[in-house]
Amino acid sequence: MNKIKATSLITIFILISFLLTSCWSYKEVNDVDIVMGAGIDWDNFKNEYIITFELFSSSIGEKGEKTAKLLQHKGKTLFKAIRNIVEKNGKPAYWPHTKVIIIGKDMAEHGIIPLIDYTMRDAEFRPDMKILVSDESTAEDIFLKKNDSKEIISTKLEESLNYQGKVGTYKRVFFWDLTQKMYQEGYESIIPLVYNDNTDKSSITRISGLAVFKKDKLIGTLNNHEAMYYLFIDNDITNQAFVVEQEVDDETFNICLEILKSKTKITPIKKDNNITIKIDIKTEFSIVEIDGTIDVIKENARKKLERHTEKKIEENIKDLISKVQTNYNSDIFGFGNSIKKDMPYEWEKIGKDWDKNFPNLDVEVNSHVKITKSSLLSKPHKIAE
Repeated sequence: MNKIKATSLITIFILISFLLTSCWSYKEVNDVDIVMGAGIDWDNFKNEYIITFELFSSSIGEKGEKTAKLLQHKGKTLFKAIRNIVEKNGKPAYWPHTKVIIIGKDMAEHGIIPLIDYTMRDAEFRPDMKILVSDESTAEDIFLKKNDSKEIISTKLEESLNYQGKVGTYKRVFFWDLTQKMYQEGYESIIPLVYNDNTDKSSITRISGLAVFKKDKLIGTLNNHEAMYYLFIDNDITNQAFVVEQEVDDETFNICLEILKSKTKITPIKKDNNITIKIDIKTEFSIVEIDGTIDVIKENARKKLERHTEKKIEENIKDLISKVQTNYNSDIFGFGNSIKKDMPYEWEKIGKDWDKNFPNLDVEVNSHVKITKSSLLSKPHKIAE
C-alpha cells in the first residue's frame, strides 16, 4: 500500500513539474520583434556595417495572414548596427527563431570573422541558422525583391534549403557547420548563393551555386553545374536528375538518370614520395527518361551507358578540382584534412605550406556506375510504321 502511495505521489509530482515548467528566456510576443532573417552588408566607402532585418510582425493582415516588415540601420560594429535598429524600432530583436542570415558580397570579401565572433558570443543565436551569400549587389536586395508585401522571404529560403536533396545545385550550410570548417586545418568553407531570378514577369528568389571562401573571405564562386560535382566529392548527393548524351548511329540522344544513392571515399596515398588523393565514387542510377527510341535496357547497351556516365563524372570532377586549385587555391574539398587524419606524420611535413602544396596536389578520380532500374518500363517506346 505504501509503495502504491509513493508511486502515486511521484507521478503527481512529475505531472505538476511539467505544468509549472517555463523557459528561462521566455518573452511575450508583443514585447519583441522576431527576426526571421537578416542581411549583413559592408559599406566599403564608410567602413561600416549595414544590417537589414526581416521581422515577423505580431500584427495580422487584412486577410488574417502573417506579415513581415523590413528595418535597416548602419554601425561601425555589428552590435552597434543592431542596437541602432532596436532604438529606431522601439522593441528588442529576438533571434531564436531566425531562419537565415544572408551575407552581402562586399561583406563576404571584407571577411566574416566579425559575424562569427558576434553570433558565437550571443546566447540568443541558434547554431542551426542557415547561411547564404547574396549573388546580387547586396544582401538587402534579396529582401527587397519580393512580389507580395506580406511574403516572408526568410521562410521561403529555409524551405528551399530543406529541399537540397532534390535539387543538387547547392549545399545547405548551417552556422555550426561554417564555424566548424573555418577552424579546421586543411578545410575551406563554401556557402550557397542566393539571387533574384528576373527572367519571368515576376521576380523569384532562387538558390543555386556556391560561394568559395579562403579563410574567412570570399574569393570566387561555382555555378550550379560545378556545384553538383562538388556534392559528389562531398558525399552529399542523391535523388538528383543527371542527363547523359548517348550517340547511336550518328544520332545523339539525351538520357535522364536519377541518382538513387552515391558513396564517395577520399583516400590519401603516397606514390614516389609524393602524396596523391584518390577519390572513389560508387553511384547507383535509375533511368527515368529516354529522348528517343534507343534501347539502353539490354545488358550491352546498359553497360555502355554506365561506362559513358562514369567518364562524364570523372572528367567533370577533374575539371572542377583543377579550376579550384588554379583559380582559387582553396581546399574546399577537405583534402588536407583527410591527409591530417589518415597520414598525420605527412601532414606535419606539408601542412604548414598547404597554400603552396594544394595547387600542385595530384588527384585520381575513379567513378563506378551501376544502372539498376528503368522505372516502370523494361523496353523503349516503339512507334508503329
